[in-house]
Amino acid sequence: MDEPGTIGAARRSGGLGLQVLFGVTSFLAASLIFVVQPLVARTLLPVLGGSASVWNSAMLTFQVLLLAGYLVAHLAATRLAPRTSAGALVALTVVAVVTLPVGLRAGWTPRDVDPAIWTLGAVAAAVGLPFLALSCVSPTLQRWYGALRPDQDPYVLYSTGNAGSFIGLLAYPIVVERAMGISQQRTAWTAAYLVFVGLFASCGWLGVRAAAPAGAPTERSGDAKAAPATRQDLVRWTAMAAGPSLLLLGVTRHLATDVAAVPLLWVIPLSLYLLTFVIAFSGRGQRLVALSGRAGILLAGLTIVSLVASLPSTPGMVLHLATFTTLTLAVHGRLAAERPELGSLTAFYLAMSTGGAIGGVIGGLIAPIAFPGIWEYPLGIAACALWLTPHLGFASLRRPSAIAAVGLLVAAAVLRVTTTDADGPARGVQICIALAFVAVLIWAERGRQVAAFLVAGSVIAVGIPGAAVVVQERTYYGVTRVLEDSDGWHLLISGTTVHGAQDPARPEVPLTYYAPGSPLTDSLRATTGDGDGRSIGVVGLGAGSMAGWTEAGDGLTFYEIDPAVIDIATDPGVFSFIADSAGAVDIVEGDGRLSLGSVPRGTHDLIVIDAFSSDAIPVHLVTREALATYRGALATGGFITFHISNRYFDLGPVLAALAEDAGLDVLLGEAVPSVDGAFPTVAVAMGEAGTLDGLAELPNWRPIEPGSSVWTDDDADVLGALRIL
Repeated sequence: MDEPGTIGAARRSGGLGLQVLFGVTSFLAASLIFVVQPLVARTLLPVLGGSASVWNSAMLTFQVLLLAGYLVAHLAATRLAPRTSAGALVALTVVAVVTLPVGLRAGWTPRDVDPAIWTLGAVAAAVGLPFLALSCVSPTLQRWYGALRPDQDPYVLYSTGNAGSFIGLLAYPIVVERAMGISQQRTAWTAAYLVFVGLFASCGWLGVRAAAPAGAPTERSGDAKAAPATRQDLVRWTAMAAGPSLLLLGVTRHLATDVAAVPLLWVIPLSLYLLTFVIAFSGRGQRLVALSGRAGILLAGLTIVSLVASLPSTPGMVLHLATFTTLTLAVHGRLAAERPELGSLTAFYLAMSTGGAIGGVIGGLIAPIAFPGIWEYPLGIAACALWLTPHLGFASLRRPSAIAAVGLLVAAAVLRVTTTDADGPARGVQICIALAFVAVLIWAERGRQVAAFLVAGSVIAVGIPGAAVVVQERTYYGVTRVLEDSDGWHLLISGTTVHGAQDPARPEVPLTYYAPGSPLTDSLRATTGDGDGRSIGVVGLGAGSMAGWTEAGDGLTFYEIDPAVIDIATDPGVFSFIADSAGAVDIVEGDGRLSLGSVPRGTHDLIVIDAFSSDAIPVHLVTREALATYRGALATGGFITFHISNRYFDLGPVLAALAEDAGLDVLLGEAVPSVDGAFPTVAVAMGEAGTLDGLAELPNWRPIEPGSSVWTDDDADVLGALRIL
């Protein structure tokens, strides 16, 4: 018997129209989901110190909301009548309109609460209900479409949705962020959401007329698994989905810590993650999925070997992203191969989202507390390798290969513990791990054997501190280490960047960027104060090196957000600059910009902005609003110096544009001090007319041309300042 009127005609002659309607709705919903994630996370940066952890904490909230949305879709599909289910879900999307526009709500500041927990609540308040409504869309549309077109594979819509997610994510840093400020983005997102509501309601009107009753049998769709999902299936799908999710957070933190906490580096891994779903569920990527399984194992081993020492930035980024992509594609390909019939579709997505949330909890909440380093990254690699099948194997060599692998790993661990590696780990550690991996590939028959090696190799590479580690602490704001090199020097390292050093033979001499002749020391010498000593404010503590240049009568206040850095810098057994300072030193814990905003006007004769997230200054410290805050805390005749030495961003023109916008004089200082242990240093100073005369007389200071745009809290063209593009 044919279907009643409208639906029957739609199936006979309107198939293309249905496909377009459902495809566009799925595409738009997914785009909205993944554009709003960097948008909301970016609004949190100014109140969280620009930490690389902001994105991972926000991602956890998004994963939990996605899980909740899939649960709502599953319950609506299995517990409610089709008409009631469609009405309830459409009503949810409509009700969510009252919470728009999205964004950080007034009064939300992280006071006396763990920043990771605060971020969960802030993101939920900023976008929770619309995100929940959008999260219901993908499984719901596929169920409706499967009922309307039982001859078609509804999982194609999942691929279409992920394509929308992929395009939306890449468009954010490349197009959206450069073309619109935050307020404009929020308005545009609201308008697009209203369009989505209309499309979704239209899909629901069609779907409710064709939907089978809850629990009714359905036809097999495409090449989906014919049998209904069992409890074992659900557990397996959950476990499989957890590995790529954990790996996503791990590789994102690894890359963002090394470069900068900016949306561009947030969205690249997530975009690749979504692209693997597009390929895996498209029905045309089986060959690529098969190749990714083979390549993934090889790249996983190479990545673990590389973690023993930092690779150069570009090759390292390529390797880590390639490993992440191949492993994720291989696991998602296996999930796609096991996708169930239409009747179990919502349960399948619920299991996948549960696994994603589990990976998010481990990477976003547990890892920063339980792990002293970014261990979630190699653990994510191992979790993905569990589901792969090694493609090498020589029966006659299996036993000796296993023995060789164990012996080589033991040798690598011994070398790691006994060798000093402040100047670079012993090459023998890398060689032993690499040879052990070759032995494992010969011996292993299952993914769990490869995963066991990856865990063991990870423990050696990043879990064993080595003889050179004096102290290592991890907080929400990153991993901070102090290493002792072969000459007894103490080196403070954040991420992969050295931020201070002290030589026990001359402890009174600050080194690295603070050595004699540096633009930072020039700034201190050019500061006169009021005759009763200078008042100096420094955003960013590091090793406390600036305290080594104070004189009797000076007052130096450090503004530092990371409590681990404070503990390290104030321990005389690690760094003694603060303990030996000739001036009075005070330390204020908290974000430097917010803290300077609360000091009395005219407090400091010199303000130095020297805060870094690994290698780059957080964006919210170099905006028009930030400069206005600094000027309020600056005394008459004083000036501001920004330390901008870094590998990835050209911030000189950005700051010159800020100075021009504010009517201030500006100079660029560059120096390569000849002192042993000194680093090439770049700084920008700005102040009222005449305040930079002392610096202008020095040969290493010169005028600088401003850039084309002024960064604000609402609009900052970070991509335009990136050197690596």
